Amino acid sequence: MMGLCLTVGIAGAGWAQDWPDALREAQAKCERQRGAIHDMTIVEDMAMTSDEGEMKAEHTLYRQGERSRVEMTMHAPQAGIGDLRTIVIDNGTDVWMFNSLTGKRKMSPEEASQRGEFRECWDFTPGNSTVVGSESVNGSECYLVDMTLDSVQHRLWLEQSTGRVIQGEAHDGDASVRWALSDFRAVFGDYEYPHKIELFDGGQTISTMIVKSIAVNTGLSDDLFDPDKVEMATPSMDELLQQMLQEAEEDSQ
Repeated sequence: MMGLCLTVGIAGAGWAQDWPDALREAQAKCERQRGAIHDMTIVEDMAMTSDEGEMKAEHTLYRQGERSRVEMTMHAPQAGIGDLRTIVIDNGTDVWMFNSLTGKRKMSPEEASQRGEFRECWDFTPGNSTVVGSESVNGSECYLVDMTLDSVQHRLWLEQSTGRVIQGEAHDGDASVRWALSDFRAVFGDYEYPHKIELFDGGQTISTMIVKSIAVNTGLSDDLFDPDKVEMATPSMDELLQQMLQEAEEDSQ
């Protein structure tokens, strides 16, 4: 899945200015936020829809400077494997993935570049963004903005009254994703974060994330971002087969 970065509230004033000035204003606010927020923890509930049915997951994101950690526990009883736990750690140099079925592996640079779990303000610059029109979304007048970020083409809908990005599309080759942000809440000074994030495939919702809590500047431990400190047991093939047979038997009763 392509990397996906979601904005968290950029400057609400000055959008009627010439676009390069508005971009510089938005980027200045983004830099102020990055300087004030040293670390952040976000806990979310996630629901995903697939051909096999609905799956639910708990999702926790940690960020400290350039380092990040993403933990997810997915409940997929229809797959016959019980809960699936994954951890992805970016220690600022390398990216490691831990999976409760397959164990630990180092991600390739190509895989790592596709990640975008942590949502922060967009890197608007006068050179990479263009206003191409306007459109109303759920009663809000929005600027339509096209931009390129890390070789991915984006179209963003910026609410004219607030400067928030409330909807977007991303295209990377043949892959594409559409998303919508809502329920913005202030979490630290003028830093806002959407507490509801939806992803769509055409007109169908494929996942919904609801933010349960956000904590800022708590002094996260360095151990969180050390791949050598992760302990995750993986089942043997016999244990996995036994678990699948047991769950299949329970489902048939």
